[in-house]
Amino acid sequence: MTKNYRLQLRQDTACKHQQVDDLFSRLDISKRDEYGIFLKAHFIALSAIEKHFAEVGSSFAPPPAQSGLIHQDILALGEKPVIAKLSCLPELSNLAGLAYVVSGAHFGAAVLLKRVSASSDPATLSARTYLQSADMRSYWPVVVREIKNSINTPEDYSVLVKGALAAFDLYFDSYKLVEQEKTFVQIA
Repeated sequence: MTKNYRLQLRQDTACKHQQVDDLFSRLDISKRDEYGIFLKAHFIALSAIEKHFAEVGSSFAPPPAQSGLIHQDILALGEKPVIAKLSCLPELSNLAGLAYVVSGAHFGAAVLLKRVSASSDPATLSARTYLQSADMRSYWPVVVREIKNSINTPEDYSVLVKGALAAFDLYFDSYKLVEQEKTFVQIA
């Protein structure tokens, strides 16, 4: 199929994407405690996505592991390691949709890094490993190619959208979990 599904996917997930962006935009990530919320929520979401890719086993290229980088940053903030279990994972059905959301995050990393770098707190300034990682920039073209090659029918596209929406839900739920300080004891 010749339709540009990547652009259509951006339109079809824009509302959910905006909800997640609005939620995280509440945070002043130049402040240690609020940056900690940002990192913990991302750690929970990415850990679940990375685990899902590992368990499913697919020819679709998994995203570069980022949860370890986030874990280092959480420790650099002087926070306790986050080990969380979401009580209800959204249906992480389509790996291409999940990868689209995870890899697309690199587009905002420079802006976020600039905000964190405005901090006067030495611990916050030392916790930028995740935002400085270039791994996702090189993963994005892989995701775009895989999406293009995997969409052959309207049903394929529908599953792709569901996967992307599930990823946005996961980030949203992870934020809410951290915000409510209900992080639990182990990754499921």
